[in-house]
Amino acid sequence: MRRASCRRYLKHVRHLYPKVRQPPPTRSRAVKPTLKQMAAAGLLEVVEDPLILDPSCACHDDAISTGQVKFNMRSNHNPTLTASKISLIYALISVVWILFSDQLLAATVTTVETITRMQMVKGWAFVLTTSVLIFFLLRQEMNRFFKADEAQRESESNFRLLVENAPDAIFVQSRGRFAYLNAAAVALFGATDTAQLIGKSVMDRYHPDFHEIVRERIHQVNEERKPAPPIEQIYVRMDGSHLNVEVNSIPFIFDGENGALVFVRDITERKMAEEALRRFELLVENSRDIILFINREDGRILEANTAASGAYSYSRDELLKLTVQDLREPNTLGHVSDQMAKADAEGILFETIHRRKDGTSFPVEISSKGATINGMRALISVGRDITKRKRSEEALRNSELQFRNLANSMPQLVWTATPDGKMDYFNRRIEEFHGFVKQPSGGWEWSVVVHPEDLKRTIDTWQHAMDSG
Repeated sequence: MRRASCRRYLKHVRHLYPKVRQPPPTRSRAVKPTLKQMAAAGLLEVVEDPLILDPSCACHDDAISTGQVKFNMRSNHNPTLTASKISLIYALISVVWILFSDQLLAATVTTVETITRMQMVKGWAFVLTTSVLIFFLLRQEMNRFFKADEAQRESESNFRLLVENAPDAIFVQSRGRFAYLNAAAVALFGATDTAQLIGKSVMDRYHPDFHEIVRERIHQVNEERKPAPPIEQIYVRMDGSHLNVEVNSIPFIFDGENGALVFVRDITERKMAEEALRRFELLVENSRDIILFINREDGRILEANTAASGAYSYSRDELLKLTVQDLREPNTLGHVSDQMAKADAEGILFETIHRRKDGTSFPVEISSKGATINGMRALISVGRDITKRKRSEEALRNSELQFRNLANSMPQLVWTATPDGKMDYFNRRIEEFHGFVKQPSGGWEWSVVVHPEDLKRTIDTWQHAMDSG
């Protein structure tokens, strides 16, 4: 009896299904935001390598013409994957529902009227259940999307602020032409606004010497999609003046076309500093004088030039392990502390004795002054080997002594005078000779001993000797 009822149920169901149709499953459409939802003036999409700027919104032309391009990081949300996931869940529930609900009805219900009513209830229950399920699934995906969208908007705002307010120049090159420039780039090229550069060839802003390498780098970035490493170049500003810059670029997609995001740094000051440093190094290394940089606190030698190595017979590395005290004669060490203090305070010039690596000594004249280097107080000392000068001075003193001894032994009056006639040397006979008058300055007036009749002729002769040499 029960089997007969089941057969009647199944037979009746075959005729009943066309009349009691289930509503078609609600198709879930992937939520795909418009460009206006993502960014008011363009998107910046991170793919495997290049950056993409997709300014396809209505404000694109105005934004590009004024340089006010907006950037954003495009969402990783995949609408197809989301739709596929919801559809799969829906299909799985439908299959389970159809298979098990019919089996359940066949096992529990025996009358046709009851089966009809239960089929209606089952259909509406299916619609309600799947609607609620799809609602929660869609809400979950929408919440996830909008949270990501909000984070992306914030990222876009931060990125735009970063680009627009970056101290370095940033511009977009597309098809070899300027497509976007930030404020720093406009100022770098000496333009008054972006309209002077947008759409113009970037080659116009490069020095002719760099045209060939720039073409190669544009091809590398635009066609091969490889970043161009930093390189020093010369830009030509709007007024024709030249500017030393450091440039690097990365692949970039602008308005659907391959291009480059170019970063430029003005290195004019750095180049000037490097040139000044190079000149200073040449000056120091080619100087015949000893040049030492000394730590003010402990006297350690921080730097030494080639002349210092030659003078002391130490290598540079050996000198950097010594202190200035190691270069002084032991009997002069008592003055080092006071000399360093005075050098640091106001500068000092003095003579002392230094020692070589082999222990021999030589006289030096030291000029030293304090300076702050990298936050550390140091002394810059310039020394000169004055051995030859000391020998010359000694020889001159010996020569003068011999001359004085010879002049003092002569019976004649011997003296020398300055161009104005004042005596600056005289022998002992002058002091013994009557009539000479010693002046307050210590000199002697010789004209008083000349006879008046011979005075004019003597003075003329003296003047002639002075004029003729």
